[in-house]
Amino acid sequence: MRVIGIEERKQIQIEILDAINTFCQETGIRYSLACGTMLGAVRHKGYIPWDDDIDIYMLREDFERLDALFPDVYLDRFQIASLNRTGKWRNCFAKVYDNRTLVKEKKNKQKNIGINIDIFPVDEVPDDDDAWKLFNRKRLSMINKLRLSCIRFSRSHKWYNNVALVFIRLLYRHSRKRALAINRFIQQHNGKGYARVFECCQGLLAKNPFPKNLFNNLTEIAFEGKRYSGFADYHTYLSLLYGADYMTPPPPEKRTSYHSDIAYWKE
Repeated sequence: MRVIGIEERKQIQIEILDAINTFCQETGIRYSLACGTMLGAVRHKGYIPWDDDIDIYMLREDFERLDALFPDVYLDRFQIASLNRTGKWRNCFAKVYDNRTLVKEKKNKQKNIGINIDIFPVDEVPDDDDAWKLFNRKRLSMINKLRLSCIRFSRSHKWYNNVALVFIRLLYRHSRKRALAINRFIQQHNGKGYARVFECCQGLLAKNPFPKNLFNNLTEIAFEGKRYSGFADYHTYLSLLYGADYMTPPPPEKRTSYHSDIAYWKE
């Protein structure tokens, strides 16, 4: 199989985003560019130069519509992976991927799929800060246990780390059941009229909930020479996620990608 380079990989991700954008327009599903993708759009008009993925947010009701309505194969090449539709899936978020490609994860024991973009559901969370902190501590504890259960054995690990993984697997086994439990837990506040939301199914870097009504005012945001859906008030979102100085790039030593996988063309 031929390895796919970073620039070619980004082009495929843009094509996936184009497909999702078209499908959402056809079905009336709302979404916003999110995380580093939104920051890159605002600060760089495209990818953050040292980043290599695309993330989008959907309110839970829109996420569930996408999960239910997205075809088994869209435009002859795009498929969705999710808890509801993919056996052995261990993420509470979904990925839309290009089925002509294959990505082999180095760190996590996860179903191998193609080059993809992440689709994160966004759920309501308590407006009271103390209630939010209590919920968030429990949420993070559950997610960290799931992440431990998905770490791969590797020859690159020290021998004692692989031994430790044996005990971790015994302690935190049944990772798909854990993912399903997390998926139920993070939805417990939906429909209660709270004004704040959060990306609860992973959300390890973000610290603060943001206003739900940001989804009521979406606009077109420039990204890599095209335009996609995003929060009109992106300043509020990015300030809560990255701090008020989000337009200032980090120092050079922190300009690294967090991902460690290799993509191939299927042949």
